[in-house]
Parts: sequence; structure tokens; C-alpha cells
Amino acid sequence: MTAQTSSSNAPLTDSATMSIRHFSSPAFANGHISFALARKDDVNPNQYMLVLARGYGMAETRRGATLNATTSSGVGDAPSLSSSGHPLIWFDADWEHEAGDPDFPEGGLLNALLAAEPPVVRTTGRTRPMMSKRSEERVAQEVEILLGEDELAHVCCYCGEPELLDVDRWKLSNDDVTRPMYCCSECSKQNAFRKKLTWALRRLRD
Repeated sequence: MTAQTSSSNAPLTDSATMSIRHFSSPAFANGHISFALARKDDVNPNQYMLVLARGYGMAETRRGATLNATTSSGVGDAPSLSSSGHPLIWFDADWEHEAGDPDFPEGGLLNALLAAEPPVVRTTGRTRPMMSKRSEERVAQEVEILLGEDELAHVCCYCGEPELLDVDRWKLSNDDVTRPMYCCSECSKQNAFRKKLTWALRRLRD
């Protein structure tokens, strides 16, 4: 596959007319939970994560595993694009199997995503050695995220909240098509000082 070097995803469209692509996988609750993929615009726009597409009352947070956890936020580490204009990442998730974790999918997170319907990722066949966040050497697979920019759940750049399915989409808050940022309905009501404070506190927590 031919890859383009770029700091952006596919060209932006009118997100208000597009729906988040939600999916399920038999590896999670026998396919009864709706997920989406999101870019971590609030802390690291080069990283992608798994999020809950709907609000589930028992869930402590809707933000899930980061798929390429060791990718830095630097422009030079921005994912390249496939010939189809989709992001290519090195799959290095920060959710690993631990004894006593009943939620970890059998076969691992990548296999769970490959089994998703509709499809959201595919492997390219390329691999490379990487160091995990635990400083353990591993072989990472290159993965193509089969979504356009507005099929992702957008993340508020201030509070970090991902969009929900079937609600109004977050508003674009900058003019940078290479690194678009979004603002949720709650943060958009705040004044500039409050937004900056929320932004700073968010980064301190992460």
C-alpha cells in the first residue's frame, strides 16, 4: 500500500450532515455495546482511541483504550495516510491483558476490532519492533483506520468529552484543516478564561 506523509486525515466534510460510524464486536458483550473510534484532540491528536458511542449508565467513562499509545504528539509523528486517504497507525494499545480483568476481549483488542461490524480497521501486513509503555519490546502491526474525519467521534479540545451518537455534533473551533479541533456544547457556553482553565486542567490530569 502506498502511504502519503500528512498531518491530517481525509478532507473535512460538513460533519453536521454525517453520522459517527458506530460499530459492535462479538468480543464485547456479544456485540451488544456500541463503540466508535476517536482522535484524542484534547491531549494528543496523533493518537486514536476506542470510545463508547452511547451513554451507558454503569460506565465510569466513555473513553477507552488508546490504540497507538506510544505515538507522540509531535507533527513528525502524525500518522501517514493510505492511498485511500485513511490514517495508518502502529497498533500499540495501552490496554493489555491482566489477570482478573474480565472485560479484556478474548484474543486481544486488535482481533476484537478486526471482528467489528461494520469494519473499522484492517491490518496492512507491515510490522515493526516497538517498546511498550511498560518498556517491553513487542512487534506492532500497522493498521489502517477505515474512517473519514467525520465518521470519527470528535473529542472536545477543552474537556475531552467524546461525541455521543444521535446528538448534535461538536462545533469546529479552529481553521486548521491539518489538525481540526472541536468544542462541545457545554464548553461553547463558557467564556474564554473558563475555556483556557478547562484546557489547562485537562492537560495536567493527562
